[in-house]
Amino acid sequence: MGAQMSRQAHVTHGSFGNARGGTNAPGFDGTQPCSQTDPDIFFPEIGTPRSITKAALAICRSCQFQTPCLEYALHEPVLGIWGATTDVERKKLKKRLKIA
Repeated sequence: MGAQMSRQAHVTHGSFGNARGGTNAPGFDGTQPCSQTDPDIFFPEIGTPRSITKAALAICRSCQFQTPCLEYALHEPVLGIWGATTDVERKKLKKRLKIA
């Protein structure tokens, strides 16, 4: 799954629970804070100010769906910020948890 597909599958596009979200996607109800936010902040690129990444992480930490979102991101090939983690943080977590 490329970055564009990951962006489309993110909850900000309301696609969890359907085919674009993948078979393991949690069925969110549209009340998650990221659905009310510009999706681009959840996909920081090289050179993006750290303050934007911190803002996205703070939104995730305030969300009642943080746990299922993180579980999804640990088992699906997604990019960006999911479940209050970055790509790098999830990679380390997957290694520690021995998730392929």
